Amino acid sequence: KQWYQRRVRGVPRLKDLYMRPNVSTKRVIGTLEAHSNGFRFSNSHGSNIDIIYNTIKFAFFQPCDKEMLIMLHFYLRHPVMIGKKKTYHISFYTEVGEIMTALGKSSHMYDRDDIEAEHAEREMRQKLKSAFKIFIEKVENLTSGK
Repeated sequence: KQWYQRRVRGVPRLKDLYMRPNVSTKRVIGTLEAHSNGFRFSNSHGSNIDIIYNTIKFAFFQPCDKEMLIMLHFYLRHPVMIGKKKTYHISFYTEVGEIMTALGKSSHMYDRDDIEAEHAEREMRQKLKSAFKIFIEKVENLTSGK
């Protein structure tokens, strides 16, 4: 018998995120969904982490302006079990750009490939920042009456 997770339409969702602390020893990619009573992080291994809105004391958004990560961080009122440890802090993030080191490159400051890669990274940063802001606005609208 196969089990399928039912996807709810119209639920704000951010895909391809990582979570800290890790559920397992490896980094696992997943999806963060905002429901009427809280967040659910579903990872590719099939396990879910639920965070009820009332348990969130502070929520922080770190845009990717001068950082390599774009992140949502929650500080909780009560600890939750992640793996085998209790934690008050949970972060959901994705990496924005590639950390590159140019070793032994010629002294040409601006290579055509470098300029294209920089432009593509700038566009990716804008898309990610926009997706996170839309997600945050939808969550605020969803929870405004509570």
